[in-house]
Amino acid sequence: MNETAGATTGISITNHEGDRDRERVSVEKMARKRRLFRRVLVAAAIAAVAAGVSAQAPPRPRILVMPFDNVTRQASIFWLGEAAAVLLADDLNGLGAAAIAREERRGAFERLQVPATAILSDATVIRIAQIVGASEVVTGTLQLEGETLIVRARGIAIETGRISHDVTERGPVPQMFATFDRVARQIHLSGTDIGDLGDRVDADRL
Repeated sequence: MNETAGATTGISITNHEGDRDRERVSVEKMARKRRLFRRVLVAAAIAAVAAGVSAQAPPRPRILVMPFDNVTRQASIFWLGEAAAVLLADDLNGLGAAAIAREERRGAFERLQVPATAILSDATVIRIAQIVGASEVVTGTLQLEGETLIVRARGIAIETGRISHDVTERGPVPQMFATFDRVARQIHLSGTDIGDLGDRVDADRL
């Protein structure tokens, strides 16, 4: 009887141990499944956020700023034509716009074999903008009246050929950085067309 009882007890202990092993294995499997499920949820959440950000933040339109024209051919501000384009592009980029760098612009000039100091037609300006992938081009003029620098900038939307900005600012020559900063802010804040471009051209025919 005792031997039989001992054997029965041993079998019972063995069965309990087997049950505990199976239970432990089952718990571990559930834990792994939960971890995997959490990872899937996290990955899905990240993908959803990324898709939302992508949908809400389309690529910024690229802006080409051309060298400004010294309309009165004043020797004292001859150097400012190219500097104006660099200053305005830098200010626009500082405001979060996507203005094209000087090096890329000069590369487009070289591709069309256009002198850097040449006075360009609207057709040529639009062609350069197309080469660098700009959706808008900004041209401008400079004029000196006494000690006052007059800066005028005009934006042209490449797709429609319409004027998107027409800004004029004045300021003392020593404060030209502040003057160009004001021009950049007006261009950056303005986003609607204000009229047709008087001498619209079909650049594809050139």
